Amino acid sequence: MGVVGLWDIVDAVKEDVNLSECSGKRFAVDLSAWIVQCSSSVTAPRVPSPDFCRRNIFHRSLNLVTYGISLVFVMDGPVAPLLKKRKRGQEYYKSALQYKELLTAMGFPVIDSVGEAEKMCAELDRMKVVDGVLTEDGDALIYGAQNVYKGLFKESNKEYTATKYSMSDITARLGLTQKDLIAFALLSKGDFCDGVPGIGKSKFIDLVKEMKKNNVEDVLDRLLLWKDNERLSALEDLQRSLKGIRKSKHCTKCHHEGLMSAHGKSGCETCQLNVDCRERNEWKAESGEKYPECPCNYHKKEAEIMPYQTELKIRATALSVKQFPEQGVKEEYLNCIQDIRGELNTTMQLPDFKAVCDRMSGNFPSAASTLSHMLPAYTMLALHGKLADMEIKPLSIIKSCVKNFRPQFRVNWEKSGIKNLPSGDSSSYEFKVPAPLFEKKYPALVKQYNSNSKKSSQTGAAETGKRKGKVEEGNKRVTDFFQVVKSQKTRETKD
Repeated sequence: MGVVGLWDIVDAVKEDVNLSECSGKRFAVDLSAWIVQCSSSVTAPRVPSPDFCRRNIFHRSLNLVTYGISLVFVMDGPVAPLLKKRKRGQEYYKSALQYKELLTAMGFPVIDSVGEAEKMCAELDRMKVVDGVLTEDGDALIYGAQNVYKGLFKESNKEYTATKYSMSDITARLGLTQKDLIAFALLSKGDFCDGVPGIGKSKFIDLVKEMKKNNVEDVLDRLLLWKDNERLSALEDLQRSLKGIRKSKHCTKCHHEGLMSAHGKSGCETCQLNVDCRERNEWKAESGEKYPECPCNYHKKEAEIMPYQTELKIRATALSVKQFPEQGVKEEYLNCIQDIRGELNTTMQLPDFKAVCDRMSGNFPSAASTLSHMLPAYTMLALHGKLADMEIKPLSIIKSCVKNFRPQFRVNWEKSGIKNLPSGDSSSYEFKVPAPLFEKKYPALVKQYNSNSKKSSQTGAAETGKRKGKVEEGNKRVTDFFQVVKSQKTRETKD
């Protein structure tokens, strides 16, 4: 579920990224989120939900691998945080093991988190074990992730894109820190609290701006101590007392005590004019001084309250909520997982192709069909240097072509050097590869192909020239024949 409204808060810093720009990166993925998304999709007729979910996870993973992106999957731990409102049962974790086994066979590292998978994903990003987190929930940002990619597999011009959110941009452009985002999580509805009614993007931004203008350094701690804040309680009492004060008559022009007609004759003492008064809305300070406030009892109290007006209003609503504030929210989001870099293996391994084919047998008609999806994806990963154990060998370039306006080579690859492949008739496989990437890895093969293509084109041009010459010679003979016939007819007519 995540925190409701968080994406609206950080919307101004979002950046659309083509996945082809992410080649060579490693991302952390909340496996539980993928399972939920794939399971809730509309399944095809007569396709059991687990089979459909397995097929979706299989294709999602391979789509990213094709871009040269390696993945680290993280599973929710069996013990959810005590604060969590909606908890999954043990049956869910047992059913999730089948997907973990599939991904492990596909060579992906799968980590069992102690608690929330989003927290572990954010921790991996914070420790720079991965380059970002792929998620649909904003919790990863609140947990401290530095780069979050949302909205995967949104097709744009036949290429996949994602929306990137960078914490450095959020801090630099919006002035919001991780603790500010936790403060929003306290006020909004999410996995760990029910929040405060009516608090959205605009009210929260106004609150943070007002607090920082009032030199409040830690917005989160301020919220957690709202109930015991004597200064705010005193201001709230002062605000109530204004309702019992009879406000004297004030000038509609300068807003100071007195009538406008009286100011026109005798001037305004607050405006320091003997005749007339200053127009509040049009007044401009010549020396930078502030417009003089009305010194009456009502406005003196109002001026004391005004800098805290937004905070007092939201505080009053928040304290009317029984469970506010949830004290454990701060600890859940801020307490880091123990440094576990030495215990983790986040490197992609060579897939057990036979095991994957067995597990996907209910989704594909044959092992060859499964391999037709897998081999191109893992070959691309190996080309990007993210799968060192996979020995790939191009046999030949079949032809050059264009895909999405980008040059490609259709290449024939050898199978014999790849381990763990099930036995089959075919000894090679074909698929398209970006031309610049292939040329970087195999320049000699590209040079040979270009040379052969040049010779072939020259030979073809020569053959075309010969054919053209023969046609022209034939045409000349036909023309000459008709000219002879025409001249004969002309002579016969004269005779």
